[in-house]
Amino acid sequence: MYESLSKLFIVKNIGQIASLKNELRTIKMTKYDIVSSYFVRISRIRDELQSIDELVPKKELVISSLLGLPESWSSFASGINNWKDTPTFKKCGILEIKKNSTLH
Repeated sequence: MYESLSKLFIVKNIGQIASLKNELRTIKMTKYDIVSSYFVRISRIRDELQSIDELVPKKELVISSLLGLPESWSSFASGINNWKDTPTFKKCGILEIKKNSTLH
C-alpha cells in the first residue's frame, strides 16, 4: 500500500520532461530536412518521453508536426486543419511524404 501511494507522489525527472516537451513544442523542419527525417526527429522525442513514463497525446504530436512545417507547406497544414477529425501522427507523416514525393 505504501509503495503504491509513494509512486503517486514521486516526482519524475521534471527537468528532462520539460526539456523534451520544449523540444517537441519548438521543433521545426529545416530546408535541409526531408519529411521522413523530420518525422523521425519527432518520433524520437515522443519515444524518449514515453521511456520516462510521460505519454504525449496524439493530437499534440499532430499539432507539433504541423506547426513545425516551413511556410512552403502552409497549404498542406491548412488542409489538415480543416479535416473534421484530427488525423493520427502516423497518417500526417504518410500524407506529408506523399506530398513531398509529388513535388520532386
